[in-house]
Parts: sequence; structure tokens; C-alpha cells
Amino acid sequence: MALTGTLFQNVCYSSSADAVDAYFTAQPIGNTAGSTSYMNMFQDVAGVWKLTGYSINSSGTWTQRFSTNASVPGLPACDPAQSFLDGMEIGWGVVAAMAAAVAIIFIRKSFFR
Repeated sequence: MALTGTLFQNVCYSSSADAVDAYFTAQPIGNTAGSTSYMNMFQDVAGVWKLTGYSINSSGTWTQRFSTNASVPGLPACDPAQSFLDGMEIGWGVVAAMAAAVAIIFIRKSFFR
């Protein structure tokens, strides 16, 4: 099998970009409260993830303090088709168990009339 996907939080995403999007959207917003509050958050700007910091004064005015490209996390590779194949394997196991149960019922009916 070809490892064409990317794994993040036990989900195999079909592309690295989708996994990176899931990674950054899962990150909490950093907030430091006070007379001037500070917020740090990840934002997708034209397909590039940036770590952006804001200060919020007591009147509620937001001022951008910095914006820098976020470092892309190294996420492991995975095979997106593997979960389908695992499900198919379990499905055939269920079908085999049901067929065995039906066969046992028929055998019991034919021998113990």
C-alpha cells in the first residue's frame, strides 16, 4: 500500500494540507487577560498558516502586534484506504459468522427432526 495520506489525532487525511489545516484549527487561542489583553491565534491567510498576536485595550480596540509564518508540524504518513480495508475485513468476518450460524441451524434441523 502507498502511504499517500497524513495522520493527525487518529484520523488519516487524504492530503498533507488537510491534516495541517486540522492541526492548526485544533490549537486553542492564547489569551492573557488584564487592563490590556493579549491574544495569540493561528490564522489561514491565503493558504499560509500564520501565528498572529493582538493586543486589546480597555476600550475594546484590537491592535495587531505581530504576524509570522507558523512552522508546519511534522505529521506521520498513513494510507487513507487502510480504514476501508479494515472495515471490509471486519465485514467479511461478520458475514462468515452469520453463514456459520445459518449452517449450524440447518444442520441441527436436518439431524434432529
